[in-house]
Amino acid sequence: MGKKKAKVAVTVLLCIMVAALAGTGVLYLMNNPIEGLDLGFLSKKEDELPAASEDQPMETIEVDPDRFIEGITVSGIDVGGMTMNEARKALFPLRKTLIKSVGYELVYEEKDISLPGNTMNLGIECNDAYVLNKAFDLGHEEMGEEELQELLNDVKHNGREFEIGLEINEEELYDKAINDLSSLIDVEVQDATVTLDKEAEDPEKMFMYTNAVTGYELDRKAFIEMIKNNLEEEKYSGKIELPVIVTEPKIQDGAPTTEIVKRSSFSTYFGSGHLARNTRVFNIKKAVGFINGTIVAPGETFSTNETIGPRTYALGWQPAPAIVDGGASEDQAGGGVCQVSTTMYNAVVMADLEIVHRQGHSSRISYVDGGLDATINTGTIDFKWKNNTGSNVYVIMYVNDEEKKVYCDIYGEPFKGDFDAITLSSKKLKTLSPSGDVEYRVDNSKPASYKENYASRKDGSVWQSYRNYYKDGQIIKTEPYVKTTYPARNGIVIVGKGYGQPTPTKPASSGTKSPTKEPEKTKEPEKTAEPAPTENSGGGGE
Repeated sequence: MGKKKAKVAVTVLLCIMVAALAGTGVLYLMNNPIEGLDLGFLSKKEDELPAASEDQPMETIEVDPDRFIEGITVSGIDVGGMTMNEARKALFPLRKTLIKSVGYELVYEEKDISLPGNTMNLGIECNDAYVLNKAFDLGHEEMGEEELQELLNDVKHNGREFEIGLEINEEELYDKAINDLSSLIDVEVQDATVTLDKEAEDPEKMFMYTNAVTGYELDRKAFIEMIKNNLEEEKYSGKIELPVIVTEPKIQDGAPTTEIVKRSSFSTYFGSGHLARNTRVFNIKKAVGFINGTIVAPGETFSTNETIGPRTYALGWQPAPAIVDGGASEDQAGGGVCQVSTTMYNAVVMADLEIVHRQGHSSRISYVDGGLDATINTGTIDFKWKNNTGSNVYVIMYVNDEEKKVYCDIYGEPFKGDFDAITLSSKKLKTLSPSGDVEYRVDNSKPASYKENYASRKDGSVWQSYRNYYKDGQIIKTEPYVKTTYPARNGIVIVGKGYGQPTPTKPASSGTKSPTKEPEKTKEPEKTAEPAPTENSGGGGE
């Protein structure tokens, strides 16, 4: 037994000596390291040792459904383990600082506009709610357990950083800043214009001029992009020059006054004979009232019938002489309006405008030379002309009661040719004689003794009109314009039933019959090519 105890003691002593020698060696190596040999692990604590190898099992982490997972920070603030309300409170000071940092100066020097632009009126909001919701979703999405644990371990050890910032609520921006700025900046562009005051007593003062206005409009899209770019670059203050779209008017100030001239003026007289009849003058003034102040745009066609409307008694037109079937004169609703169309026709030709449709009367009239008239009739005959210039044409018509004249003045742009005025003249080319007998028409409602000279037998004529061009008061050329034919009239007589038949005589005493005259044949009324106006379709007039 004594030997065993001695042997064990020797063994223990040897172990102690080996441990001592090992410790001495380690100390020596630590103080005298061998190149390439890392013994640093010997001095590290347990929590500083390297992570377990991939073969080692991952740490199992539980997820609290009401709290952010560990490792999440928002703009440098650790929100791991916080509830949503706790995270909001933690971020509130930063959110408040960001919002208060916005202070732009919105300027538009052209209109001397300078306004403060803050988060309220610019619709700038902090996106902290959106960012917190996005951060909270991390680790709370539906996924497999292994995938979830990998995510939780990764976020816990490596972290996840989210940043809050400022962004634009465009709806708020429109409701506030853009609408306010637009009310200060936006101006609709307007061309210099000319309108006519029909109530002006002096025709020369009928023109009313409006100056041109330059258009301004806040460029909303560009303005929003400027705000967004500043926020992205974290430029929360400074001047912002408002982007404005400037539109210059097409017609500048002065253009209407310098480009509008009186191209022509023509008048006709109505102060004698049947022309001066009160009802006829009434119709002339009524028609003039519809036409006066008409503005005809470039390329537009003017229709006399469309402008003055149908001539009927129901519409207030008065009875006055009108030329009807076969050249007869008869009272019609609106009689006399042809003097208005004729006056305008001469003015339009002298203004060098395009005639679309013109028809002469069936008989010559007294208030203009032959070939210079233009008849109209409701629903059948119209006088039309077209504005063949590049600018508006203004028609001014009026009646001068003292002179007993109706005037038509045409205004528009200056003539484009080598002339500055046109006159219209005419010449009779030949006379046309009636080619047949007087026409007798039977009116069965009249007695046999009735006889009425309805339309006189008269010669016709052919007229050539001319346009005469002037420059500085001197005629420079004359050109043939149009020919007008007024047909000869055989005349029309209205007779009663049985007119012209002989009275029966008694037989002679010798028993022989005395010769009797062959009854004169009467003709039925003939239809003519010319329309015969009635109360409902009339309104031609001399």
